[in-house]
Amino acid sequence: MGDLIELAERVEAMRRPDNGIDREIAFAVGWTRATPAGLKFEYWFDPNGKRADPGDFTGSIDAAMTLVPDGYLAQVWRGIDGEGSATCSQLKQINLPRVFGAIPAMALTSAALRARASDTTGKEG
Repeated sequence: MGDLIELAERVEAMRRPDNGIDREIAFAVGWTRATPAGLKFEYWFDPNGKRADPGDFTGSIDAAMTLVPDGYLAQVWRGIDGEGSATCSQLKQINLPRVFGAIPAMALTSAALRARASDTTGKEG
């Protein structure tokens, strides 16, 4: 999925977490927004239809971990300068490339998006 790779590249280029990108990622991985009948406010719904907030994918490792596809192993490193790097790989395949981000959560978000794109297309990109 080209849109997942494009989002991954945008995350890698970011210097700080961005709520707008977080929402774009949520839509790209199956989250939806809707206004239940009789209410004024829109709510987010996860890919399973459960009402929830999508999370701070680019700012939280816990939220970024929710993007890692089933059957993948995520590895995250934090450098001395605070920058991060991460990989996601299937246990039965070669690791996808290590990606870098301004902070570990961004690196993991990018790696997970690349893993999702790889899982969908059979190969990255």
